[in-house]
Amino acid sequence: MSISSQVAARCCRQIVRPSAASLRLSSSTYLSQRTRRWQSTEAEAAAPVNPKISQIVDQISTLTLLETADLVATLKTRLNIPDLPVGGFAMAGGAAPAAAPAEEEEAAPAAQEKTLFNLKLESIDAASKAKVIKEIKSLLGLSLVDSKKFVESVPKVLKESVPKEDAEKIIETLKAVGAKAIMETPPSKQFHTTPKPNAARSPSVRRAEAAQKRPQQPRIAATYTEDGLLKTPAQGDLPQRLRFLDTASKTLHQEARRYGGVTVDYPTFVRIAKELFNVAYTYPPAAGLVLRIDGGKTDINEIFNIGYQIGTNDMSFKEWVLAACSLAGARGPVLYQTARYLAISARRGTEIRQTAVINKLEEIGLTSNDPRALQLLAQVQGRRGKYTQALELMEAVLARIHPSKNAPRGPEHSYLISEVMETPWRVYAGLKEKVGDAMGADEVMRRAALEYEDPAALQDYASLLMREMDLEGYEGCMSKAASSGDVMACLKLANFYYLTSKGWFPRRGVKVSDGDKAKAIPKPTRTVEPASPVEEKKPGVLGRFFSFLSADVKSHAEYRKLAVDWYELAVKHGNSRAALLLAVIERENGNYEAAWELFQSSRTDDAKEFMPTSQDELVKVWRDEEFRPEVPLQLLDL
Repeated sequence: MSISSQVAARCCRQIVRPSAASLRLSSSTYLSQRTRRWQSTEAEAAAPVNPKISQIVDQISTLTLLETADLVATLKTRLNIPDLPVGGFAMAGGAAPAAAPAEEEEAAPAAQEKTLFNLKLESIDAASKAKVIKEIKSLLGLSLVDSKKFVESVPKVLKESVPKEDAEKIIETLKAVGAKAIMETPPSKQFHTTPKPNAARSPSVRRAEAAQKRPQQPRIAATYTEDGLLKTPAQGDLPQRLRFLDTASKTLHQEARRYGGVTVDYPTFVRIAKELFNVAYTYPPAAGLVLRIDGGKTDINEIFNIGYQIGTNDMSFKEWVLAACSLAGARGPVLYQTARYLAISARRGTEIRQTAVINKLEEIGLTSNDPRALQLLAQVQGRRGKYTQALELMEAVLARIHPSKNAPRGPEHSYLISEVMETPWRVYAGLKEKVGDAMGADEVMRRAALEYEDPAALQDYASLLMREMDLEGYEGCMSKAASSGDVMACLKLANFYYLTSKGWFPRRGVKVSDGDKAKAIPKPTRTVEPASPVEEKKPGVLGRFFSFLSADVKSHAEYRKLAVDWYELAVKHGNSRAALLLAVIERENGNYEAAWELFQSSRTDDAKEFMPTSQDELVKVWRDEEFRPEVPLQLLDL
């Protein structure tokens, strides 16, 4: 009795099926699988085993994986067995066999396969490229950049296994915007082992499935007090945060010891972290909750440092830690929260109230003489109109600080503990102006600029020097501020050099004529092109003879090049106005493509004041050499 081709194929396929335990199968295993495959009912009637079949199975079961693969290929060739679609013989574990015959089961996937097609983007009309990119972006959900790359790489498969009706609709849609797409029959799949029905899912899929099964706690809308303190529990998945702590606690502890100002050992760190997570996700912020952590044995400032270190990418938890530790009197949180409250109230135009955090700030100021606390108290007094008391506090602040070239050891040692906290000299100068002492305010800014070289103070002092027409002093201060990486200083310095190249200011090292010609005369329209530039004195006989002594005097073209360099640096820092002004200069230089890219990236409304507002009109005149836009002088802030 000869074995049929279908039985041989199924036999080989069952043998090469992956198994967690072994790649070898016994004859009884094969027979039980074969019986379930062909029966149409649940009955497991005993069937006599053909000795010849049993012998063949025993021989096959001794083959290695490579030998089995050779056997499969030989049988397919000799018996002319066609390739079958993947999954044709798959069956869920424990499921009852289907009642329909096997031939009908095998035909169903084939019929379904014929109704699915791959959709391929064949070509596009160059004139409609923008429309096609927009349609591809909408169709595939890609970003604009990825959609552009996709369109530029045609021909390319757009979608796989798309039903015929959907594919035809997509083809018509693409045709309407200038693209040609075609349907292709998917390539036949190679005969290989059937995947296990209980195949392992990827980690992301398992997490998503677990999240769906896990009961979700209703989220509570976060609310804040008038001075910006969180009033609700932290929002998030507490078990997930605890699992994160279990896996990352050693790394977090090492980083906290190195960078976060934490001094406790590892077991104490983990114990405090778990207590913080448990109370933060359960109760609203309160001083007593954090003061009782670790039995009250650990300093509240240490607890705050630990909380901020473990709150990676969890702003809700960090806000809870900030609020609770502020109410408990931790120095860093109190200073940070007060600075934020002052900024919020100034923006809203509301008065400063005597909050619980300000009470803690007063305690810190009285007990520690921390200059940061004294400055914040001075700001509170100044906002309340008590300028005399505020000035006394600021004088005490300036007596306690000194310039240093060493970077602070950590955030808690930085003077400006928050990005919204003002510098002490700006606060002091503002108070001086409130009491009418303008000269005292200027002296404060001079000291801050020349002694501390603070970028903001350097810019303020440079503006003061500009009013006095001390151009060398202005250039020196603004250069220091710009060299620190301050983007506004880069822009102002570039503006200064650009105006110098236009003749608004004399070149450094060159004297100017006396009288009316000592200053540039502006046009009535107030553009960067002066009606009459400042007139520079020509050197006399001795001056020409000793011209080598003034070899560092730059030409107007060199000042223009300096302006371009600083504009480019400001553009790299993301300044839109610098991009616009640099676009104007590059266009004047004939670099139309580079200028157009800069202009498109500027994203500022400043161009409406001197450029055509219509995109089509702007494109027409962009390469026209006779089109010379006059930049308003007000855009070049100094």
